[in-house]
Amino acid sequence: MAVRTSPADGHALPDWARTRAGTDPGTVHLTVVDPGAVTPDAAQVCAGVLAGLGYRLVLTNAMAPGDADVFIAAGFTIRESLDLLGRSLDSVPPRGARTRRAVDLRPVAALDRRAFGARALDVPALRDAIDATPTSRLRAVGPRPAPLGYAIAGVAGSRAYIQRLAVDPDARRQGIARALLTDGLRWARRRGASAVLVNTHRDNDAARTLYESAGFVLLPRGLHVLERTL
Repeated sequence: MAVRTSPADGHALPDWARTRAGTDPGTVHLTVVDPGAVTPDAAQVCAGVLAGLGYRLVLTNAMAPGDADVFIAAGFTIRESLDLLGRSLDSVPPRGARTRRAVDLRPVAALDRRAFGARALDVPALRDAIDATPTSRLRAVGPRPAPLGYAIAGVAGSRAYIQRLAVDPDARRQGIARALLTDGLRWARRRGASAVLVNTHRDNDAARTLYESAGFVLLPRGLHVLERTL
């Protein structure tokens, strides 16, 4: 079940909200597509609509501290904080190993579960990551039915984002992550981006090492994932 901005069971969500049901039937994931349009009152109204639809817990996408403050004022709390890293695209690494376009999201989601466990993205969440920017690119390495790694990159104006990068635990340390990252950086530069951002969980030392070795630096302010019991 997915809840969209059109009326659902007699309720309507605000235009800045996009949601999808979690694997737990009582949980709903809220993606804020226009943070500048949100006020604490609007966040309260949205929470009320979701409660009316029978959900018990709402989880947000990762957002900047200033955007998170609006939801905190509406009764949300910080569930998890993420590190944010960035780098210029003035120069990019030379072309690496070949990647391919990924079309079927089901094996990609299965790979994400193997890589991230409880933090995994399902197929609707992968679609959200792909749709988060006006232009995006999903690439994979390995067989189509069982990819060994994948990455989603996106571009919005002059800024690019590495939205997701995952490698099968049994295929790590083979250069797959670096090949996917290099592909994303080179593609983003071709699309006109001048800088790129990526976020990672603070306990993911392997990801931090990869990004820093590719020229990313830790930025002073990270991102927050919020939650609210309904």
